[in-house]
Amino acid sequence: MISFWTKTFIVTTFISVGALTTVYAQDLSDIQQLESFIEQASYQEVIDLSEQWVNSKNQDNRARMLQLRADAYYFLNDIQQSLDTYLLAVGAYERSENPNYKLFVECLSHTGFCYRELGIYDKAMPYYQRSLEMALELKDSVEIATGYSNMGTIYAKVGDLQKGIEFLELAYDIDLARKDTSALSFDLQDMADFHAKLGNHKAAIDHLKESIVLLERSRGNANSLANRLGSIGQIFINLQQFDSAESYLRKSLDKLEVLGDSLSIVQRWIDLANLNNRQNEYATAIQWAELTRNYLDGLKLSNHQMVVNLVLIEARIGMGDYKRAKQLIDLNIDLTQEREMLPELKQTYYFQYEVANALGMTSLAAKSFNNYRILEDSTTNMANQRALLEVEMKYAIDKSEQQNQILRLKNEIANARLSRQQLRFNWIIAFGTMVILALVAITITLYSRSKMKHQLLMTEIDQLRWQLKGLLEGSPSDIQLSKERLNQSLQQPLSEREFEILSFAISNLTNSEIAEKVFVSVNTVKFHLKNIYDKLGVANRKEALRFAFKAVQT
Repeated sequence: MISFWTKTFIVTTFISVGALTTVYAQDLSDIQQLESFIEQASYQEVIDLSEQWVNSKNQDNRARMLQLRADAYYFLNDIQQSLDTYLLAVGAYERSENPNYKLFVECLSHTGFCYRELGIYDKAMPYYQRSLEMALELKDSVEIATGYSNMGTIYAKVGDLQKGIEFLELAYDIDLARKDTSALSFDLQDMADFHAKLGNHKAAIDHLKESIVLLERSRGNANSLANRLGSIGQIFINLQQFDSAESYLRKSLDKLEVLGDSLSIVQRWIDLANLNNRQNEYATAIQWAELTRNYLDGLKLSNHQMVVNLVLIEARIGMGDYKRAKQLIDLNIDLTQEREMLPELKQTYYFQYEVANALGMTSLAAKSFNNYRILEDSTTNMANQRALLEVEMKYAIDKSEQQNQILRLKNEIANARLSRQQLRFNWIIAFGTMVILALVAITITLYSRSKMKHQLLMTEIDQLRWQLKGLLEGSPSDIQLSKERLNQSLQQPLSEREFEILSFAISNLTNSEIAEKVFVSVNTVKFHLKNIYDKLGVANRKEALRFAFKAVQT
């Protein structure tokens, strides 16, 4: 029989283990549910559910939920909202006492990517740089290669092709060693961009086509395939192979429209507008450009607006509509100066020079051409801009390195604490399991022994009954004789009723069945049996059966 204290221990163990398991599961369930919805492409569900949970007091959990929410916005092509949410996630990771550094690296990288998608390259670079530094510290080859690739791309965007190539080669070497066909596909795409900027158009096209083959082999996403087709179309525009350019751009646009990737669709609209300008189809170019402007007006941050303005200006000049061209030029000069977009500002000044000449505005034409030449010859100014950016970035990196060192030490302490807690938890589980198994084994053993003992007792009783039946043969005169013989061996003889009840008892009838036979209650039968056992000097039916059997044999 299990004691009270043993039962109490078992119950307490189950409650403790259950409570620990419930708390641990609850900490992960919300995030796991969001991750599951991301895998199922149920992005709106992620946004709706995370709205309820992003105010978690645990900064690490809050950061992860915000990151998943930002992922969902990106997949829904809301780049601006995705960026805003990634920035909140970065802040939460920075405030966390025990951040998941791998997820933190991804969050920083994705933040830089959103800035890059919006054309805000100066703000993308610090996030890419910080992500790369953390990946190097973690020795995560996948994220290191991604960081090198990102840095190479962003340096190319700001005009430093040499640094861009250096970073890209580092990424390519790592991905080649890992035999990662998907990553190599992206590396080839970036290399194609560099070749295109350097005027090596054939090499760029070859790299892009090889990139598409690797992408299809690794079953990459359709969005990447569409963008590579668009890149080939852009290169054919520069080669003035307009039929091929339009073919690739249309293929890209068709795929993007199916996917609903609005920002990439906008880029194809700009490409088609540029193509129409090269073909002197200015009215069609204006239609594409206006369509693009209407979309970009809804974005808070985008440098694409200045690019599409240049397309519109070129189309208006081509149509001889110099007054509208001048209005757009004045607007674009203000925007490009505000954003410090020197290549776009330089091109705008050149268009201003052309328009001023056409309108007979000699003074303005001379001023515009002078500004254009200053920017054309201002490689030093651009280098200074990059140097200033690098100084600012170095300051941000130094600061982030100190923060990362503190976070790393905190992370090590937290991991050690978590390991100790996990060890204690495992010991509780192991001890509780052993106790439960021991109790189950004891219970099974006791039950088996009791059952076996009962079976042996019943077998012995049945054998005695059959032997007695063979002697008595069941006739009333024999029973009377047996009674007389039985009473001769007793100091206190059995009464008629007691002998009757004893006869029924040793003939395998239950107390209830005996009561029905002699028309008395079960309690009366029990009372008689107690008196019978006392007179026979026995304790139970088995011993009474043996006593009767010996009396009959005498």
